[in-house]
Amino acid sequence: MSEVREELTPKELGRQVYVESSRAIAEGGPKVALMIGVAILVWLFGNLVFIPLSEGLMLRQYAVTQIISLIILSTLAMLVLSAVIQTRRLTNAAAGFLAYSIGARRGEVTQEELDHYRTALTGIAMVLIIALAFLLFSANLATIHPALAGIALIVAVIWAMVTLWRSGRALAAEIKTAADELAKRIAERTPE
Repeated sequence: MSEVREELTPKELGRQVYVESSRAIAEGGPKVALMIGVAILVWLFGNLVFIPLSEGLMLRQYAVTQIISLIILSTLAMLVLSAVIQTRRLTNAAAGFLAYSIGARRGEVTQEELDHYRTALTGIAMVLIIALAFLLFSANLATIHPALAGIALIVAVIWAMVTLWRSGRALAAEIKTAADELAKRIAERTPE
C-alpha cells in the first residue's frame, strides 16, 4: 500500500485506505495461497518421498539425507519469505479495513489509528507464520543436526513474545481511544 499523505482529512484518508486495501487484498490473497500450497507440496514430497529414498545413501562422508534436508529447507525458506512479504501487505490492507470499518469514527481514519492496527495485525500474522514455518522446518533442521531445531525454537519463541507484546500494546491504544470516545458520548448525554 502506498504511503498516505498527512494533509488528508480523516474522511479522505479513510476513503484512500479503503480503496488501496481492496486492491492489495485482491492482488496479494491469491499469491499467498499459492505460496502456501507450494510450500506444503515441497514439504510433503521432500519429507515423505525424497528423505525416505535417501536413507542410508552417502556422498563421500556426507549423508544424502542431510543434503536433501538442506535443499528442502532452502526451498521452504524462499517460499516462506515470499509468503511473509505478501502476508505483510495483506495485513496492512486488513488493518486499513479495520481502521475504516470499526475505528473510532466510522469511515474516518487517522494515521495513528492505522499504524496501531497495522502493528497489531502484522505482528499476530507474523507469529502465526513463524510458528507454522517452524513446524515445516523442524524435521529437516533435526535431520541436519538435532540442536538446530531447539535453537530455532528458542529464537522463534523469544521473537514471538516480543512481537505479541507490541501487538497487544497497539491494540490497547485503540481500545483506550474507543473507550475515551464512548465515555465522551455518554458524558454528553448525561442530564445536568
